[in-house]
Amino acid sequence: MRLSAQSTSTSAYATRGSVLALVLAGLCLGISPVLVKAAASEPVTVAMLRAGIAALAVLPFAVREMKRRGLIPRRQVVFATSAGIALGLDFCCWNIAVQEAGAGIATVLVNVQVLLMPLLVLLVERIRPEPVTWVLAPMMLLGVGLAGGLGSASVGTSPTTIGVVLGVAAGAGYTGYLYLLRRGAVGQNHWPITVLCTACGSAAVTAMIVGVVAGVLSMPTSAEAWALIVVLALVSQLLAFVLINRGVVGLPHSTSGVLLLLPSVFALSLAAVVLDQIPSLSQVIGCAVILTGAAYAAIRGGRNRTVRVRPVPS
Repeated sequence: MRLSAQSTSTSAYATRGSVLALVLAGLCLGISPVLVKAAASEPVTVAMLRAGIAALAVLPFAVREMKRRGLIPRRQVVFATSAGIALGLDFCCWNIAVQEAGAGIATVLVNVQVLLMPLLVLLVERIRPEPVTWVLAPMMLLGVGLAGGLGSASVGTSPTTIGVVLGVAAGAGYTGYLYLLRRGAVGQNHWPITVLCTACGSAAVTAMIVGVVAGVLSMPTSAEAWALIVVLALVSQLLAFVLINRGVVGLPHSTSGVLLLLPSVFALSLAAVVLDQIPSLSQVIGCAVILTGAAYAAIRGGRNRTVRVRPVPS
């Protein structure tokens, strides 16, 4: 009896620790759009620097990991590099969306990835999603429209069309990132730090190529902007993922999936308080519709292990 009570107490403590880790991770991710906006720098350049600084910071740990476990398999390198390309495009689109659609709304829009993931699996692996997906699709499209300013009485405060489109495109890029990482890790998930380093490095190179082709790369000129970008890379990128890795282990998929929607809530609140970006009533309703649909998809995914929500590296 005593051992049983002790085991129950330990399990409850571990669960509380996992929940706390995911809440803190949500806060780390939730401040990212505010940091991007406050840095007041060219968006594609910020994407390149964010990923590049994160890759350099984690590189020594990746080298140490490979010394312990051997070189990472070529197949996983290919998938991690491909995932990084998708992540780089995600960062570029999302950073511009933050400027055009607003920090909070851009973060909410990325949650369309919980709908895009089963559709991608259908197209690539021919695995049919649950019937509820076809109910969620129009629901979340309606949410995107409302969050984008459809029905807002104040046109001047509405996000631009390009901001909404790029916010959704960022969700598509993040979907590709998650899918490719999952495919690459099948049976070989022994180099998580090296995979993260590879993906961040690939994302940085991708953002650099986008910036060079578009002719928009422009390095920050103030110490304050550099400081904000470093915080973005170390807190919203590395620390957030460490906390997420700690949190998801001790919780069911349904619980972790819902908790991983917290960055959107934090981002919307912080954007209103710090940046004075007050959404209209219709935009609040649209964000609520998106979050409700994402939460429901996460809960269904936790029960059936088919649809899974992952964090927004935003």
